[in-house]
Amino acid sequence: MKKNGLLRGLTATAVSLMMCAVLVACGAKGDDGVTTDTTTQTKEAETTTKTLEKQPASMVLGLSFEGNVEDKSSLGNNGTLNKAGTYVEGVNGQALYLDGATYIDLGSSGELQPEKLTFVTWIKSDGGLNGEHMITWFKPNGNYQGEGWYLSCLDNNTPLKLSVGKSAGQPMEIFVSGSREAFFPKGEWVHIAVTYDSTTHTAAIYRNGIAQAVQYINAVSEISADESSNKYIGFNSPKYNGGFARMALDELEIHNAVLNAEEVVELYTRYGAEFDSAQVVENDYNSLAISITSVKSDIVLPVKGASGSEITWKSSDEAVFSSTGKVTRPAAGKNDALVTLTAGITYAGHTKEKTFKICVEAMPSFTDLEYFPMDAVELLNDYELNAFKLEVDYLKALDADRLLKGFCNIGGVKSTASLYGGWENSAIKGHTLGHYLSAVAQAYAMSGDAELLATSNHIVEVLAQCQNATTGYLAAIPESHYTQIERGNTAGTWVPWYTMHKVMAGLIDAYELTGNEQALTVAFKLGDWVYSRTSTWSAATQTTVLNVEYGGMNDCLYQLYSHTKSDKHLQAAHSFDEMTLFESLFNGDD
Repeated sequence: MKKNGLLRGLTATAVSLMMCAVLVACGAKGDDGVTTDTTTQTKEAETTTKTLEKQPASMVLGLSFEGNVEDKSSLGNNGTLNKAGTYVEGVNGQALYLDGATYIDLGSSGELQPEKLTFVTWIKSDGGLNGEHMITWFKPNGNYQGEGWYLSCLDNNTPLKLSVGKSAGQPMEIFVSGSREAFFPKGEWVHIAVTYDSTTHTAAIYRNGIAQAVQYINAVSEISADESSNKYIGFNSPKYNGGFARMALDELEIHNAVLNAEEVVELYTRYGAEFDSAQVVENDYNSLAISITSVKSDIVLPVKGASGSEITWKSSDEAVFSSTGKVTRPAAGKNDALVTLTAGITYAGHTKEKTFKICVEAMPSFTDLEYFPMDAVELLNDYELNAFKLEVDYLKALDADRLLKGFCNIGGVKSTASLYGGWENSAIKGHTLGHYLSAVAQAYAMSGDAELLATSNHIVEVLAQCQNATTGYLAAIPESHYTQIERGNTAGTWVPWYTMHKVMAGLIDAYELTGNEQALTVAFKLGDWVYSRTSTWSAATQTTVLNVEYGGMNDCLYQLYSHTKSDKHLQAAHSFDEMTLFESLFNGDD
């Protein structure tokens, strides 16, 4: 395997040290020509090989456990054992055995809590993994809700759990499910690697170099450094005084970078372990699933397995269900079409196929609905005319800049306004602005009021300034809220898609009812952002979102498509079609 920047320089240094050891073992003559017995020197050379290697710049902790808990990184984050350590044969030299009462105190360095994290180590169970075993505790003493992170071997059904960041409730957790006994077989060395990126809020957990399927719960969070609290390996801090680990550890490292899959494999094979590439295919074959048996719209077919394989697709009928997931339903009156999809799962020359039978349902026969514009409606009743006047007065009484404040905060646009309370100072921030923009545009269309037009134009102009120039994202809440909904997790969020629906609808109304071309430009870019997100959804993710919340995203996206004719906007709209609901309503089932 080709070496990269992570391990560059390790091999040459190790070879040099081994040569020195060989020369020493053969004996060396001094200036007087007398050969000196250097057996002791030989042993010293052998046992210091690991600690003297040149380490990658990303390493912030490296413990080789050669009779000590000294850090081999350049930072000197040396540990202290709470009692005499027990050293056993390891993967490479010696390893430290944690007996259920031993732990390491690493001091308070915030370098051990990097925003971009990789933790790796070898673990060997002696069969005593009952209850929780804390591998690392890099959070405040007795405070699981504080800054930092910890890694736990939680229970018999959760072999590894990563807890991340500060939280008022339960912190963000990423974990692997399954048998702990199978994950950590008694008497076998198992290599684990755990990564977390605080920017993307994504994690990966590897076992013997193979990525595992992970689950996320609770609000997304970031790792922040805390220089005031000591960090521990082997238990959950003095105040809790529990979770004592019973396992052997070897070659434990922490990096302030998110290592990729290839780099993790290099670490796994560094001391002679063989990477089982066939197991990657087997894992992804077993986990690959299409959760639906019939379709009426396009679906996203996965092209990457959870363990790292490449997935390609073949269809028995490309015209009806293409290998890219595009669905063309048979015409009304025709029979449903049964299609066979074949997935080819490939990794490092190993391939396995898996087939799925999918029914593509024919189009139903129904009468088209007809859209009519707002100017086709005229108010004549005195009561309704008075109510409309009061609505206009209320719209003029609101401060548009206060409603825009949340967007300015996210978009980095300077604003001296203060947020309104209630919804606008909560997880649904920005929602009112969407309703307000639609109301102002509709009121202008009915009245021709110049002040309302000026307000609508001002809102659109500020939103254009707040919109991300690269991605098109535009909201008063962080994008991480959408990640949570995709994971079926509503902790700390509310209805981000419904809020996005109202913002986009407001922009489209401003375009249709006031003629503001800039509003359509902003909506176009926002529609592209929605597509960039929904186009990566698997069928399972789509189902999760539709089951949690999606507002009326399909409604506003279809309306956007009517103006832009962008296939991206049409496909994004399809992603929010809850066909089971629509079909039930069409059939009269309420």
